[in-house]
Amino acid sequence: MRSISLVVHINYSPNKARRMLSQDKAIIARNLRLDLTKLKLDHPPEANILIRSHEDGVSFFWETRRHSPLWNVVDSVVRLQDSSTRTTMKALKIEHMWMEESSETNPFARKVRPSSPNPLRARRIRSRSPIRRSAPDQNSFSKISDCKRNHKRRQSRSSSPVNRTRRNPSPHRRDLRNSTNTATEYMLETLRRIENVQMALLDIEKAQQQTLMDQNERHLSPPLSAIHQDSSHKNDEYIPSARPSLPNNPNFLFKAEDLYPLSSSPAHSASKAPLEYDNNTYNYLPDNDTSWVWQSNPSSSENLSSIEFEKLPSLSSAELERISDLTREFWDTRRKLTAASARYLVLERQLKASDTDLRKELAEAEELLNEERKQRQRAETVLEDVLRECEEPTIIPALFTTLSHEKFARP
Repeated sequence: MRSISLVVHINYSPNKARRMLSQDKAIIARNLRLDLTKLKLDHPPEANILIRSHEDGVSFFWETRRHSPLWNVVDSVVRLQDSSTRTTMKALKIEHMWMEESSETNPFARKVRPSSPNPLRARRIRSRSPIRRSAPDQNSFSKISDCKRNHKRRQSRSSSPVNRTRRNPSPHRRDLRNSTNTATEYMLETLRRIENVQMALLDIEKAQQQTLMDQNERHLSPPLSAIHQDSSHKNDEYIPSARPSLPNNPNFLFKAEDLYPLSSSPAHSASKAPLEYDNNTYNYLPDNDTSWVWQSNPSSSENLSSIEFEKLPSLSSAELERISDLTREFWDTRRKLTAASARYLVLERQLKASDTDLRKELAEAEELLNEERKQRQRAETVLEDVLRECEEPTIIPALFTTLSHEKFARP
């Protein structure tokens, strides 16, 4: 037997309805439960209660089956309404009460009404044409031509832009249909986007560092005069770094392949040897040229190759500021995540420690409880013996007799 929705409608007197239905739904549900208790009816869930303020009444329903215990009680109280029920209804100021049965799960749900027809697609009212009186062949020919005209008219009407837009689903419905992703998919997509942003920020930071390194190579390269002045040193490219993290020592030895890679590889391999620079090397800036050639001493020019530096792409101040902001935001977020992770580990350790302490205390409390139970059992046993001896004394008279015999038996 399938389940049904048993609906009960109650109409109050105008005064009570005005006083009762003007309050909140929770208070109305509480007052309704009081009335149902006096009527000896079960209480429905608060979600199944409908307030009919314009009709001075309340409706509610249960999901049950026909001839079930609930159905029998409601039928006997609401439909039959004996004298005691009518007296209670009069005391509660209930004017009318009746019940209905519905096959719907929620009979109070709003039903979607069909939308009004489009006036552009409404058929035109045509006047009746007079009856044709012609030969059968002409009548059949006219019917065929009318069918063709109607078919062409329907095709032109269906191909109109109004109907074409009418058949296409609205963007709102399409968005609603496409936005049915689950919460898990949304979280995964969000994490994927965050990871992509982090990777993009890392790429931007690497590109910025590479740009700064290449600029340092261009502007901090040794001058030609420094190489020609000291012919005892072997020629090679050693570019000191302009970063503040490195020590500013003129006698410090730098290697270009260890610090920053060159923008273009040399044509031939050159011998590598350290080269020391004076303080004036750091203050030297080359000419504003897109490419220049660094040549060695004429005696060893055959073994050294010319190195060309390509022109680096320049970035605007807005782009550099944007890159700086994004990088700062990325590292701030990473710092916050690290702090949150550390906080999580601390809380986890604290919870584990408190859990261990609570388990120890619980074990001690259980042991104490078992000991108290044993003592209570022993006390109850002693109390039962005492009560039994008080009702039917047997041990005390026997002891008294024994003691008296021993007393008289002594010389």
